[in-house]
Amino acid sequence: MFHRDSRCRDSLTDIYPIPTHTCLNTTSPQHQPFTPEATARDNKVWMDVNYQQLVSAVDYLHSLDISHRDLKCENILLCTRERLKITDFGFARWCRDDAGRRVLSDTFCGSAAYAAPEILQGTPYNPKMYDAWSLGCILYIMLTATMPFDDTNMKIMLKNQLNRCVNFPRQGDYSRTSGSAKRLIL
Repeated sequence: MFHRDSRCRDSLTDIYPIPTHTCLNTTSPQHQPFTPEATARDNKVWMDVNYQQLVSAVDYLHSLDISHRDLKCENILLCTRERLKITDFGFARWCRDDAGRRVLSDTFCGSAAYAAPEILQGTPYNPKMYDAWSLGCILYIMLTATMPFDDTNMKIMLKNQLNRCVNFPRQGDYSRTSGSAKRLIL
């Protein structure tokens, strides 16, 4: 599934072939984790640029019929103030079979806190839609510096997801989430 983009300036340091796939290790010392603390800033322009870039990167993957299936803050690196990169493609998969037909996934993968209801229910799912759900979780984190769902109890988390029960902060620094941002997330 390796696809080289000429815009990539990281250094390829190791290649680990294993029976089912090949692992590539790259390094770039200027990258920082995309943590809630790093993303939730009082700078709307900064957040817009980074979120638009993230959505554009996922759209690019989807245009290649690749789904990441583990999008989360920990798998995004900030390279510069206006540039980010998606990492950890361990759960990535093709979204079409050899005949070009769309393929549903039935594997539970990724992180529960970012998982869509169908993953938690164990039903086949469109892997691109899973990425879209995760993008909504990331946007929520960027806007509130908190997780949208408490993943300590999967049953309650699934119920909250299915009922669209998402609590936005009502006071403090992150209480200014706009109605349009809330509608986009929900």
